[in-house]
Amino acid sequence: MKNLCIVEPDLNSYMGHMFNYCRSIYSAARRDNINVRVFGSKEYKIETTVGMPVEGIFDSFLAGKMLPSRIKGYFLRPFQCNRSFYNGMVSPKTGFLNQDWVVFVCSATTHNLLGLYFWLKRYEREKAPTLVLFMRFSCSRNGRPGISLILLALWKFLLIPVVKKLSRKYQIRLVTDSQKLAGEYRSFTGLPVSVLPIPHTSYLKTGRACHGDKIVFLNPGGARSDKGFSLLASAIRLLHQRNQLTGIDFLLHCYSFKNDKGSLRSIALLKSLGLPNVKLIEHTVDEMVYQKMIGNSDIIVLPYLKWRYSSSTSGILAEALALGKPVVATDGTWMSDQLKDSGAGVCFKDNNVEDLARAMLEAKNIYPQLAKQAEDFRSKWAAFHNPDNFIRELANTAN
Repeated sequence: MKNLCIVEPDLNSYMGHMFNYCRSIYSAARRDNINVRVFGSKEYKIETTVGMPVEGIFDSFLAGKMLPSRIKGYFLRPFQCNRSFYNGMVSPKTGFLNQDWVVFVCSATTHNLLGLYFWLKRYEREKAPTLVLFMRFSCSRNGRPGISLILLALWKFLLIPVVKKLSRKYQIRLVTDSQKLAGEYRSFTGLPVSVLPIPHTSYLKTGRACHGDKIVFLNPGGARSDKGFSLLASAIRLLHQRNQLTGIDFLLHCYSFKNDKGSLRSIALLKSLGLPNVKLIEHTVDEMVYQKMIGNSDIIVLPYLKWRYSSSTSGILAEALALGKPVVATDGTWMSDQLKDSGAGVCFKDNNVEDLARAMLEAKNIYPQLAKQAEDFRSKWAAFHNPDNFIRELANTAN
């Protein structure tokens, strides 16, 4: 692999996991003397100052700006985003892409697969680039809320057939970072699916081990309902009611979205409690602040809901294990599978406030044991999940 094009329409700033994900890949590819181009959102303003030049070709569609109705959004937003994605991919800036290039789509979703189909169909077979599609999200039913079944139908009856049709003419590779997800997509498509490492682990800096008389629990990454923020807020309230918060501090990174009413109510609940040992950060943060947050924590709590994360991975868990941080996570998820292998955390029953409260207390009480097991597992985890290994595995897959 001599030429790599990274495509991520949601790459619109130099903050967050998607930026760190792409930059890790970019940096590793450049170290391996691979020519790299990165295409992201037109909103992206920072270029070489953060070590990764990004060319903006995609319009940004935020649900709140585009469609006021949630129902209309589920039906129409994918088609509007696919049209926008196609318009970006036919930009004059992409005219160099040919059979010598590998195009890596960081998230192949309902919002871009149709656009990719019509873009690639413009190429003659022998002149088309190799297309590597990262299948990041599960399309299994797995107890999803009813409205999400619309998206599953879109996957199974439109997008999966589109991928299969493209694969008969062009060089298409399907990849993911979860064995469970790989199994799902092999079953749905009948195509090979490779499992890649998670790359954004090497930029992190080791933080504190527990000191003082308190354990710091961190919940990073935003107050989304499918990430169980409402569950966490209720568990904190339960511990408070039982006078069991002694020796615990909570740092909650809880920026939210206007249409996530449940999480907004949970933020209001936590504010109403007025607990001095619960700190809320209600805005996005840059990399330096994020590293300080995760570095200065003792235990990462990820109460993600099983319907969404049974097969899908968590970048935060990957970072936590790369730093040797213990984790509290939902049983029956990809995260719990990793913790059972390592002994580096405590699991609790899905969507169960009582059991989440129990798991956090247990993690606090056996913290020295968990910290040692997390530290012991750290080198094994990072030996596979690192950017240089990602590039090696991607090159092997693309060839």
